[in-house]
Amino acid sequence: MAFLNSNNGKFDSMFWAMYGIFFLCTYIIQTIYFTVAIGKWANHRQGGFKLKVVKPDGSRVSYWRALGRSLAYY
Repeated sequence: MAFLNSNNGKFDSMFWAMYGIFFLCTYIIQTIYFTVAIGKWANHRQGGFKLKVVKPDGSRVSYWRALGRSLAYY
């Protein structure tokens, strides 16, 4: 943990700023991916099971609902 006290905290603050930016970018990219995958193709990471995400009446999931699902996932 040498980075916590080096250069009077400058490296520490830069590390946490970069960590926060990386986390935010990763969160945004994953949210967009899951929203598009569920909204457009009604699936994600289906593997060999051919599972689809649908509403209880069997209709497709809207992009807004897909966005809600992807935000609730995290």
